[in-house]
Amino acid sequence: MKIGLLCVLFSFVSLSVGSALSESLTYDEVFYLEEGRGILSGEVMRDPYNPPLMPILTGIPMVLGLNTFIRSPLPMHTALPARMVTVGFGVLLIMAMYVVATRFFGSTVGLVASFLLAFDPNILANSHYVTSDIAVTFFFFLAVDLWVRFLRKPSRTRVVLFGLAAGYAIGAKITSLVYLTALSIVLLWQTKGIWSWRWIAERKHLVLISIATCLLFLWAVYFFRMDVIIAPRSDENRLSSRLLRFEIPMITASINMLRTRPVPLGGFIAMLKNNALRSMSQGDSRPPWYRILVTTLTKTPLPLLVLFIIGLFSSRARTGIQRKRIYMFATTPIVVLGVMMIFGIHPMVRYVLPMYPFLAIVAATSISLARTLRSRVFLVILLVWYAGGSVWQFPHFISYANELAGPRARRFESLSDSNLDWGQALPDVARYIRNNNIGKLQFSYFGRDDGAHYGLSSPLPYGSWKFDEICAFHVVNTNERSKQERTIISVTNWYSCGYNKQRDYQKEKIREIVADVFLVF
Repeated sequence: MKIGLLCVLFSFVSLSVGSALSESLTYDEVFYLEEGRGILSGEVMRDPYNPPLMPILTGIPMVLGLNTFIRSPLPMHTALPARMVTVGFGVLLIMAMYVVATRFFGSTVGLVASFLLAFDPNILANSHYVTSDIAVTFFFFLAVDLWVRFLRKPSRTRVVLFGLAAGYAIGAKITSLVYLTALSIVLLWQTKGIWSWRWIAERKHLVLISIATCLLFLWAVYFFRMDVIIAPRSDENRLSSRLLRFEIPMITASINMLRTRPVPLGGFIAMLKNNALRSMSQGDSRPPWYRILVTTLTKTPLPLLVLFIIGLFSSRARTGIQRKRIYMFATTPIVVLGVMMIFGIHPMVRYVLPMYPFLAIVAATSISLARTLRSRVFLVILLVWYAGGSVWQFPHFISYANELAGPRARRFESLSDSNLDWGQALPDVARYIRNNNIGKLQFSYFGRDDGAHYGLSSPLPYGSWKFDEICAFHVVNTNERSKQERTIISVTNWYSCGYNKQRDYQKEKIREIVADVFLVF
């Protein structure tokens, strides 16, 4: 089994690194790299909505100068040391899942679960980007496993380890706080029933230790800094400024205190406040509650869904203990999707990535039912279909969608942003221009990587975060001898910038699609 696990890990690393060497920097990666360098250089944390753990960890190789050993000028190559940090977390995630699945269901299930996770296109899509999604999936998985072990047999060691994993999960992404809170309550009720409150009361000192440990390690992510909760900034449109206009003494005193008195985890509390205010300001612009469910069903491989259903419903034929274990692992995807639907978070599959290890474990339990030749052949077909579909998507795993999304050339009709187009395919545009002898190109691209490094030089500089400048066309002159002209618009810009409503860029006028995400007119 260990040799099999090594083969799975080797395949995962090969696919991840190969994709990292083939894809330009995504929109968020540019900011993460800037944020990491800034924090490690002693500057103020600029991101008001996300914790700093992953910018710090991915920024360490860059601050140490490991990127200087790479001779290529392409940003996707020079960022490889930072991207390898994410690949490392992916390896740790697969190994952790193998250990947990083996402990509950045996080594065969553990190996199959590892295979399913290593070849999952959504995991592979995010396994090499300088973002937090794989790391938070790893820490979240550890936290859930330790919480379950604590419920089975409470101990101070497990409580402290749970606090560590939970603190780092929250320090990687703020949604972990909601996921872990909701899941902890559900698992507590699932294992202890209606008397769960009494169980907590009897072990309240351990619960308090876990909360204190979580906060301590979360504070460590902020370098144990003391910060104010409301940053001093003159802006009449801020909620705090509007509240001060009422001149209510209690409110005025509270706001002034939050503006001037630094407290432990003040930066994190401010982040909670900022996310809450942003969520409230969305109003009617929130996506429908079912959108994340539809998107997840579209982006998840059908063989994985089939195996998950088989593993879930076949649990009735198992012993009571095994059935409870399968239901326990199946609970996590339900809770994660439920939280997404209730809070109306944008329907990005990377936001629900923490549920995929649990999907894989439940799906892997179906292997124990393959007792006849027919069932084994059926299982092999599903696994080959699963792995083949992922490998076929190389190197752009991020634009994967299953057969429910229709033909590959029509994925752009239902997907965008980090579900399809995150700015990852600049090398493909440069290759298209060379192969088709394009002389002049109008290019609107959703991303912040520098296209000039890929042969897409333009008078308008790349890298802006401003909406108007991201939507604007870059005029790229590549071959003065050629009179061929093309307009290329990335899918996300086609939607968000309104080009899809303009006569010249309607769907019927699309000539071809490059790398699933660039529409050629």
